[in-house]
Amino acid sequence: MKQELIKISKLKNNTGQITGLPKNPRKITSGEKDELRKSIIDNPEMLEFKSLVVFPFEGDYITIIGNQRLKLCKDIKYKELPCFVLPEDTTVEKLKEYSIRENQNSGTWDWKLLNEEWGADLLGSWNLWEKEPANGDQKTEVKFEATNPKPIIITIEFDSESQREVLYSKLQKEGFNCWYGKKKPKD
Repeated sequence: MKQELIKISKLKNNTGQITGLPKNPRKITSGEKDELRKSIIDNPEMLEFKSLVVFPFEGDYITIIGNQRLKLCKDIKYKELPCFVLPEDTTVEKLKEYSIRENQNSGTWDWKLLNEEWGADLLGSWNLWEKEPANGDQKTEVKFEATNPKPIIITIEFDSESQREVLYSKLQKEGFNCWYGKKKPKD
């Protein structure tokens, strides 16, 4: 595998265009996106240390590792990026494995996409989980139930959008009627 500088116009995100390789199953929150954008802007040399890994396909290069970085670099208006180019004879099974193994410790998984399109058998063969991990390994969370017939309004200030997003998601999952902004939306 060799590293090359490739024009960003030739780099494509994995949207499932390679037969047998499902689209990139990773997503990141707006807070994580902001952190990654800041990291790229503040430390552009890190793009060489942690280069995109791409696969040649129909005259372009499909990103196997680094889809989120590619999206942000396009937004930031990079002209070219350092990439490791996989050999054309790399199997689809290997492409899938590289994509999943690389992203095991950051961002958030789209569990439905992983289970439906990536296959639990492969995830298991790579010594990864086959379904979304239970909260058993994490801190026990206290669950609240809203039983008061009159609404209670709580105002919370956050230091960052990512903090707000995390709490908002947790409260919604618990079934609370939540909103953010200055005024409650009309029903």
